[in-house]
Amino acid sequence: MRNLEIRKNFFISVSWQSFLFFILLNLIFLPQAVTMTWMQTSSNDFVIGERNDVQVTGSGTGAYLGIVSPNWTNMNPATKPSARQRHAMAYDSANQKIVLFGGSVGGDETWVYDLAGNTWTNMNPATKPSARQYHAMAYDSANQRIVLFGGNDGTSDDETWVYDLANNS
Repeated sequence: MRNLEIRKNFFISVSWQSFLFFILLNLIFLPQAVTMTWMQTSSNDFVIGERNDVQVTGSGTGAYLGIVSPNWTNMNPATKPSARQRHAMAYDSANQKIVLFGGSVGGDETWVYDLAGNTWTNMNPATKPSARQYHAMAYDSANQRIVLFGGNDGTSDDETWVYDLANNS
C-alpha cells in the first residue's frame, strides 16, 4: 500500500495501482492538454507533474497530492529559445538542468535551461536528430543521458537518440 495525501488534512490510503489509475483517469478524461515531466528534487524523491494547481509528488513511502500556489514568475532570461510548440523537454537531475529539443520552430535546436542561473544556452551539438516535433524525451538516470524517441519531420520517425549533457554529445 502507498499513502495518498491531499493537503488540507485530507488523507486516504490507496494501492499504488489505484494511484496510477487515478492519474491516468485525470489525464485521459479531462479535456485539457497536459505535459507531465518526472523530476527528482532535493526535498522529495520525485515530482510527476502539475495540473489545475495540484502537484503530484512522492517520497520513499508514499505519493502526495498537494495544492500549489497558482502564481507564476516570469523569469525573463536575457537569452532564450524562440517561441515554439510541439517540442519536448526533460530534466537532467545529474546536471540539474532542463533540456529542450525541437518543436515547430527551431526544430533541431538543443537548448539547456539552468534555473539557478536563469540562463538558456543553445548547445548546438555536432551530431543531433533531424528537426522534428511531436517527439518524446525522458531522462535515464542510470546512464545520465536524455533519451529522445519518435516525432515527425514530415514523416513519422521511429528513431531513438541519446544525449549526454555533460559532454554535449
